[in-house]
Amino acid sequence: MNIFYELLAGILKISLGVLVLGSLLAYWYQDKMIFYPQPVHPEIGKRFTTYKISVPSNSRTLAGWFVPSQHSRELLVYYGGNAEDISYNLMELEELPDMNYLFVPYRGYGENDGVPSEEGLYEDALNVLDAVLKEHQLSLQNTVVMGRSLGSGVATYVASNRAVKAVVLVTPFDSLVNVASHFYPVFPVGLILKHRFESDLRAPELRMPALFILGGMDQTIPNPLSHRLAGLWAGRNETVVVEDAGHNDVSNFPTYWAAIRQFLAGLEPEKKP
Repeated sequence: MNIFYELLAGILKISLGVLVLGSLLAYWYQDKMIFYPQPVHPEIGKRFTTYKISVPSNSRTLAGWFVPSQHSRELLVYYGGNAEDISYNLMELEELPDMNYLFVPYRGYGENDGVPSEEGLYEDALNVLDAVLKEHQLSLQNTVVMGRSLGSGVATYVASNRAVKAVVLVTPFDSLVNVASHFYPVFPVGLILKHRFESDLRAPELRMPALFILGGMDQTIPNPLSHRLAGLWAGRNETVVVEDAGHNDVSNFPTYWAAIRQFLAGLEPEKKP
């Protein structure tokens, strides 16, 4: 029996050591696990040079694109996923209604310098939005924010700090803590995760209408976490599940674009600034 207990104690010590080491590695390298900065596709960058803008955000300047409308005063602001080159969205604007469109990569993404972080993304998102609204004499009451995957956390944060008209969330999660806990249940992610993106804490206070678009085959963000966020949303909201879509290809399906167009068309008419 003594041999058995000694063996068990040894196994427990090894397991504890592996858990501690794994937790430390996850803490040290979580930035690289969460953020995958992408450069701008060179051909797309050249094609849309006309729409290129530079926007100040405290001590840095962020480069992106503002696509103006000749007839609408409405604005859609897009926040991309953690490994997304958002310039590709410029190729898809024909799928969407006539609006003003704003695409500004995160710090560290595209042509922008800096190191991405949750706090940094939030700070830049508010600064960029405020600057563009002022520059182009647009209003929050005519602004829709749209976030995909990691960008859903940014869009939700912006909506909690600015009275935007509506929100569109694509393959969203309730909190990055819950996503990490789903895939790494043995690690104390609630203690070691620095970038938490806790949209679930903000959703109960958000009363603007929202559209949730999920990929039915999403293996990156479990559908229950997306549904939980929708259930917490205080305002009118609807969920569209693109049944055959995964996390990265949901925008390849006609249902995706149809859902966005229908949602935008159903909002209140734009208001004068």
